[in-house]
Amino acid sequence: MTFAHKFELYIMDNPNLRDIRLSEAIRTTRDLGNRFTVFSINNPKMSKKTYEMLVRICHPKRCSIETR
Repeated sequence: MTFAHKFELYIMDNPNLRDIRLSEAIRTTRDLGNRFTVFSINNPKMSKKTYEMLVRICHPKRCSIETR
């Protein structure tokens, strides 16, 4: 059995990115939010829905999501 203690998601310099789809388990498991770090920079077409999902899953002190 494998257990990941920390998750990091980097989304950088992708001008065509609109949506990111994560599994239902990641989106709905409340405890995972304490382990997620999200960096999103220079993704000008990212949808509002994707932005809101990323904010919801990441730890407040480890979220760096640039919006335009």
